[in-house]
Amino acid sequence: MREALILAILREGNKYGREIRDECETRAGHNVPLGSLYTTLTRMEEKGLVRSKTEKSSAGRGGNRRNYYQITGAGEHALSGYVEKRGYILNLVPEYD
Repeated sequence: MREALILAILREGNKYGREIRDECETRAGHNVPLGSLYTTLTRMEEKGLVRSKTEKSSAGRGGNRRNYYQITGAGEHALSGYVEKRGYILNLVPEYD
């Protein structure tokens, strides 16, 4: 489900790792270690779900470069599949009164 969350976040626009992490933590309500996030992003890039672009460093960021991530067409398709599966699963669960 982490991939689906990341894709949903990136669907709103390009973001760098810490922005993605912060949004994941806000939406999921729990800590997301950066190392784990970058492992997931690397795997997603290998699958063609996202692409990254390194932005040049600037003095305002202390000279650090940032990798910005963008959802791809394949990522959009995968996100649609996640949403469809989620709806199917929720329909299998009986409603409680």
